[in-house]
Amino acid sequence: MRVTLCPGAPGGLPVAAKYAREGAGLLSSLTQSDAFAELPEESLGVAPGDRLVVLPFAGLF
Repeated sequence: MRVTLCPGAPGGLPVAAKYAREGAGLLSSLTQSDAFAELPEESLGVAPGDRLVVLPFAGLF
């Protein structure tokens, strides 16, 4: 899923916020996002505070 990274607590990990819209606007959502969050295949959802693998675009491209 596409996410935007926000600063977390001082000295803590960043917080990933899901990009608000899904669907055909893939290119516009990629330009307004910072990273991909990788969800396990069997995942039914994500709760606040869950830890995820995040792949920042700056490290991928």
